[in-house]
Amino acid sequence: MATDTRRPVGQLCGRVLLRGSIRCLTGLHIGARNDDPAVGGIDEAVLRDPLTLRPYIPGSALRGKLRSLSEQAEGREPNRESGGVHIHLCTRPPACVVCRLFGVPSQLETARPARLIVRDVYLSEDSAQRLAALRTDLPFTEVRVEAAVDRRSAAVTSREIELVPASAVFSEMELVVNVYEDQDLTDFGTLVRALALLEDDYLGGGGSRGAGSVRCEQLAVIPRSVASYGQPPAGSPLQLEAANVRELLERSDEVLAFLREQIPVPETETTADTAPSESAASDEEQPSL
Repeated sequence: MATDTRRPVGQLCGRVLLRGSIRCLTGLHIGARNDDPAVGGIDEAVLRDPLTLRPYIPGSALRGKLRSLSEQAEGREPNRESGGVHIHLCTRPPACVVCRLFGVPSQLETARPARLIVRDVYLSEDSAQRLAALRTDLPFTEVRVEAAVDRRSAAVTSREIELVPASAVFSEMELVVNVYEDQDLTDFGTLVRALALLEDDYLGGGGSRGAGSVRCEQLAVIPRSVASYGQPPAGSPLQLEAANVRELLERSDEVLAFLREQIPVPETETTADTAPSESAASDEEQPSL
C-alpha cells in the first residue's frame, strides 16, 4: 500500500526572509499632521523611537504602501474600509494574489491569515552619527517650509514639515513571508515587484512635492524550513544576495528555484476551500519568481 505523504491544510512549511536597507534619495516624512501646534512647533512632525528619539519607518506604513501599490498593479478596486482606509478584499474564493499575501479578515468567506510580516525599520547607526554631527534643525531631521497658494485669491499659506534628510539609511529592513503552500513561494514575486513599484513611487507623505523617494539596497533572501528551527544555528544562514531590487527581479527564476529547494512543500490534502474554483482563471497572472 502506498504511503500518503499529503499534509494537513494550514501546516507551516517554512519562512522566507527578505532583508536589506532603505536609502532616502530625497527627504522622508512619515508622521501625522499637528492641527494645533504649539508656538514654534512643527505642523507635521515625523515619528520617532521614544527611547532614542531617532526617526524610524513603521512596519505598518511600509506594509500599507506595498499593499496599495500591489492593488494598483493588479487592478484591484478598493471595496472595503479597514482602519480608516479603503483597501481591496476579495469577497468570494479564490483569493487574489494581493489578498493571499496581505490577508483577509475572518468575517469574510475568503478569510485567510496574512502571509506577509513587515518589521519596523530603524535609522542605521552610521546615519544617526552623521546626522548628529551635522547639527540639523531638529535631532536627526531638517525642517522644510512649504507654501500653498490659493488659486483664487493668490494668498500664500506656509507650513513647516519635518523630514529625514536625503542620503539617510534605514537598516535591518526585514520582510517575512510565511510559507504554507507552493503558491506562497510564487507569491514572493509579488512582494519583490511591490518594492520595485515603491522605488518609482514614494514612501510616506509629500511624495507629489518631492519627498519620499527611496531605494532598497543590499538585499538578502533567506529561506528557513520548519525543520531548520529545531536545529542549532550552523554559521551564517544560507542566503541569496542581490545589490538591489532590479537584480532580484532579473534573477527571478533562480530565486524561485532556490526557495523551492530550501523549503520543500509537500502536497496538501484537498478540501472544498482549497480546490480550484471556476473563477480561478480570472484571478491574475503571477509575476514569475
